[in-house]
Amino acid sequence: MPRRRTNEREQVRAEQFAHALSDILHELHISHRDLAAALNISRYTVDSWTRMSDPALPSEQNLGMTQEQAIEIITHLRMNTGRMFD
Repeated sequence: MPRRRTNEREQVRAEQFAHALSDILHELHISHRDLAAALNISRYTVDSWTRMSDPALPSEQNLGMTQEQAIEIITHLRMNTGRMFD
């Protein structure tokens, strides 16, 4: 069952995040499993962020960090060829 968004802005934000994260992971050849390991979360959580239909937004509760910190990690991966996991 799709999540009910509190507002359209949140839905747009979730969709933009899903597209951006999917593009970055694809560009850097980073799997959902690798990103999940780097963030110490489940692969299914990463899957929920990148699905094209009703994507979820990362939350501090499931990340153990703020969204901004997670974005910094992803940005770092992008700038450093994504091989943070080796």
